[in-house]
Amino acid sequence: METFRLVTMNILGMGEPLDRRIELIGEGLGGLSLDAVALQEVCEQTGRIRNQAVVLGERLGFKHVWARAKANGEGLQEGLAVLSRHPILEHRVWPLSSEEGGRIVQEAVLDSPAGPLAIFNTHLDYQPENMIREKQVLELTDIVRRQPRELPSLITGDFNATPEHDEIRFLRGRHTIAGRRAYFHDAYARVHPFSELSGETWAKRNPMTRRWRWLESDRRIDFIFVTAIESNGRGEVRSCRVVLDQPDDAGQFPSDHFGVLADIQLEPSPMA
Repeated sequence: METFRLVTMNILGMGEPLDRRIELIGEGLGGLSLDAVALQEVCEQTGRIRNQAVVLGERLGFKHVWARAKANGEGLQEGLAVLSRHPILEHRVWPLSSEEGGRIVQEAVLDSPAGPLAIFNTHLDYQPENMIREKQVLELTDIVRRQPRELPSLITGDFNATPEHDEIRFLRGRHTIAGRRAYFHDAYARVHPFSELSGETWAKRNPMTRRWRWLESDRRIDFIFVTAIESNGRGEVRSCRVVLDQPDDAGQFPSDHFGVLADIQLEPSPMA
């Protein structure tokens, strides 16, 4: 049965060596037979750097939508992007509460073979002690629930929190925040037995993380969630793995984050 194949990845914006990293990201994504890509820290700089969503979209032959999250006075802008093999039917952006500023949720509705498919893409505050992420996941859940769709929706992003954090446990239906609860499916956990759960996307073996060596290493902080798995098989996660997690021959990694790839069933099972 055909599945919808999606990658989420934080591409480290303007981190050097910029040209080589974007080349590695394009090469890596191009070899995965993807339907869509959700990206965080996607930059452009007036007169210097073309929008990275445009560059990667052209390389893959995909349509794209980009949403600005924040900017500085030097013409540098950073945001979120969704790239798609399929036509993009709708694009919306919502602000999130943030102590760091420039946090948003981006929704792209794709004309998938199974019908309109919504991808909600985000990037939450990163400070380890920052409790604003709890408010952000409440806001994210409200945004997703206000956009009902026939197909299960996909939620992607850099959540800057691990499966043990309350904000991720909340999204998985294992914790209550402000008397509320959600229940979304963590794609990676769905297909990996508890004894094998690792899937680090922020890893000590990647030298690009050393700039932030005061943060804990070897953490799974990038996620793909599915809003519902139906009895007919729609929404089921058929596979999920970490990708773009190897360096080139010179030891260069594509980003400080690794990507996460999931294959999601969107059509009902034949015997459903």
